[in-house]
Amino acid sequence: MKYFSKKRFTTRQVIGLLTIVFLGITVIAYAVSIPNTFGTGQTISSGAVNQNFQALADAINTGDVTCPTSMVRSGSACIDKYEASVWKTTNAALIAKIKAGTVTLAELQAGATQYGLTGGDLAANGCPDTGNGCKDFYAVSIAGVTPSAYITWFQAAAAARNSNKRLPTNQEWQVAALGTPDGAPCVVSTGGPGNTGTAGCVSDVGTYDMVGNVWEWVADWVPFSTACPGWGGFSDDNMCLSGASTTNTGPAALVRGGSWAYGTTAGVFAVNGYNYPSDSYSYIGFRAAR
Repeated sequence: MKYFSKKRFTTRQVIGLLTIVFLGITVIAYAVSIPNTFGTGQTISSGAVNQNFQALADAINTGDVTCPTSMVRSGSACIDKYEASVWKTTNAALIAKIKAGTVTLAELQAGATQYGLTGGDLAANGCPDTGNGCKDFYAVSIAGVTPSAYITWFQAAAAARNSNKRLPTNQEWQVAALGTPDGAPCVVSTGGPGNTGTAGCVSDVGTYDMVGNVWEWVADWVPFSTACPGWGGFSDDNMCLSGASTTNTGPAALVRGGSWAYGTTAGVFAVNGYNYPSDSYSYIGFRAAR
């Protein structure tokens, strides 16, 4: 298909047209690599423009996206390599690095403050339990820190949004977790969470700590569960996704993976459907996706 006639365009004209088209295309968030032969002061043939449009179309159609180094590719999605830590900052340069997935721990410690470390600290510092107005808090995937917890589903979703991410779906979480060891060396029998990036607690696609450490919110809501029948002979992992309450005052948001206190019942099939999205506990955190 020809996007333009044989007329030749100036660089300024082409940039203006491309900007309009690129806005709103979510593949930009994945940093898709598109061939670029445009030089300052050059005029560009319709053939060159067509090649760039075709590269963008191919990336959209095939899901061929490049994940930041802080994330891993899992199917057509990018999943955070590490459980999220939530940082507050208004430093524009630091925020750009957070969104690009290139920020270092030293940069975060110098220019931001981590929250989700004690009960109520997010709400007390500008990110209420509802997530409303939670604008300066960012979800970061980085090794060597305590994962943020004491966080509601709404706060987690807002922090992920601010980083140009989202909560993974239950299905995305499940396939990214496959292959993670059931039990040690994952953090499943301690008095609290360990730092992100536990050696050996890694999935087939390269995500860390998807078993134990902290339960992880996913995007899906369900009717509030009323029973924990387990998986039967399929798995010894915790399974509290059964029944549907007709008396509870709201739905549940799923959490996955188990936590630092769940022992052998933590695992890639551990799933819990009896936490309100407004709940926040020391043992529930999250990771994000694109």
